[in-house]
Amino acid sequence: MPIYRLLHRSAFEPAEIEAMAEAFDVACIMLKLPKQEHVLRALVAVLVIECAQTGERDPVRQYEFVLSNFTQVRRKRLN
Repeated sequence: MPIYRLLHRSAFEPAEIEAMAEAFDVACIMLKLPKQEHVLRALVAVLVIECAQTGERDPVRQYEFVLSNFTQVRRKRLN
């Protein structure tokens, strides 16, 4: 799972990582991203981490952040 690779040496606590993993999983499901979509799933992971770095710890708010920003960020980063 891309999010765990990105968090390998992070300063987040285990409970925070668990919330982020939940947000990642839900966002990928809501965006209908198959496991083979490595680039897009990595983008979801980055967005979850960016949200968490602002201090947000609620997985629902984290995946809502991803859903509201995914298309715009995808256009900027992948084009």
